[in-house]
Amino acid sequence: MEHVGCAFTDADTTDLNAHSGGSCSPHYGATWPRHGVVPLQAAVITDENRARAGAANAIYYASGLPANTEQHIEADFHVKSVAGVETNILARMNTSGTLDCYSGGYNVATGLWILAKIVASVSTTLQSSAATLTVGATYRVRLEVRNNVKQLFVDGVLRCTSADNAITAAGRAGVFLSGTIANTTGIHLDNFSARTIPVTQRQLCGVGL
Repeated sequence: MEHVGCAFTDADTTDLNAHSGGSCSPHYGATWPRHGVVPLQAAVITDENRARAGAANAIYYASGLPANTEQHIEADFHVKSVAGVETNILARMNTSGTLDCYSGGYNVATGLWILAKIVASVSTTLQSSAATLTVGATYRVRLEVRNNVKQLFVDGVLRCTSADNAITAAGRAGVFLSGTIANTTGIHLDNFSARTIPVTQRQLCGVGL
C-alpha cells in the first residue's frame, strides 16, 4: 500500500517544502515539511526534476501517513558527481524535536552504503558496505523496515542488514541530504516511494510477527 509518491517535478531551485505537485506525477502524500532539528537548511529541486542538497544537513519528511510500522522506502540515486557528504532515505522518522529514524544511503567521504539508526540526533551505523559509484549512473535504493529486520538494497542486491528495532513508532518517510552541491554535482534523488505491507500479507509471509 503506497502512501508516498513523488517524482520531484517542479521549477528549478524550488525548495522541497514549497513543492506543491503541479505537473509532478506521481505526487501523493508528498508535501515535504522540514524537520525542526535543522529548520533553516534547504534541499531544492533541480533543472532535471530531481532533489538535491542546497546546504548541509537538509532533513525533510513526507506528509503521507503509513498504515503500519513495516515499510519500504525507495528512491533513485542519480550520480552527477561523487561530491557532497551524504544522501539518505529515512523510515520511521519522527517529525519534531531531536531526530529519530532509520536511514539508508551513501556516504561520499567513506565510500560506503550505510544502514544506520538515528536516535536523539545521534547516528549509529548498523552495517556498511563499500562501493565506488559511477558518475552518470542511477542506483535504485530501497530501505526495508520490519520489526525483526532492517535491510538496505541497491539495484535489488542486499548490501546491509540488521536486527535492530530500537525505533518502533511508524513515523514518516523522509530524506536526509547533506553537503552544499549544485545541479551539476553530487548525488540527486528521484522517483521517491514509500509503501507499507498490509497486515494480511505480513501474516501470510510470517514477517515481523
